[in-house]
Amino acid sequence: MRAPISGTVSKVMAQLDSNVDVSSPIAEIVNNSQLHLDLYVYEKDLAKVKPNKTIHFTVTNNAGKE
Repeated sequence: MRAPISGTVSKVMAQLDSNVDVSSPIAEIVNNSQLHLDLYVYEKDLAKVKPNKTIHFTVTNNAGKE
């Protein structure tokens, strides 16, 4: 069976050989292809923020990947 969206499995709720109900989710799939990032910058650091500057961040559902 295929998922209705593309993405990465972030959580699996079902166990092998367990019974699942049709209305119960068995996995959570997230698609990080389009992200919105809010940045909070201290006023003293505003001069350091420039266009085309690289920003390193992690998303909550994939904390091991920068």
